Amino acid sequence: AGVRACATGGGGPRHGAILAAAWGGGALPGGSGFRYAATKYAVVGMGESLRDGLAPLGIGVSVLMPGPVATTIVQNTRASRPEAAPVHSARVDAILSTSHDWLLAQGRSPDDVGALVVDAVRQNRPYLFTRGELAPSLRHRTDAMVIAMEHDSAFLDERAHARSLVQSN
Repeated sequence: AGVRACATGGGGPRHGAILAAAWGGGALPGGSGFRYAATKYAVVGMGESLRDGLAPLGIGVSVLMPGPVATTIVQNTRASRPEAAPVHSARVDAILSTSHDWLLAQGRSPDDVGALVVDAVRQNRPYLFTRGELAPSLRHRTDAMVIAMEHDSAFLDERAHARSLVQSN
């Protein structure tokens, strides 16, 4: 609904910004399972497509792919579980408590991430990351995709050329 309001509202000149929040797993697969990764990839793809489509309307789109942020998201999620939900085992409780403590100790400051978002939206930057450790893996993935694209294109060009030689004889 927010995207529709930005894209269609008013009929006159438009401007504004949309921030699509994914997670670092929107750039690379992570250890949270394929369903979770697929949703994050979808957010990135949606943001990229919206960016291209809404740019002529003066609307910028940025995709936030944060790593750990020092919030109480783990505790808040635990507190909002329905009463009818199954009780977590002691092992799961310990994992959640450790995750909560780790986020608070190692995550980026929410205020700093907020400042990053404001800066990126003002500059109409397409991507925002809160940590740089994904860069080597992302570069490797991109390089592998380019190599595959070049190889596959050459392979198909060779087959098409061979087929045209056979057909011309």
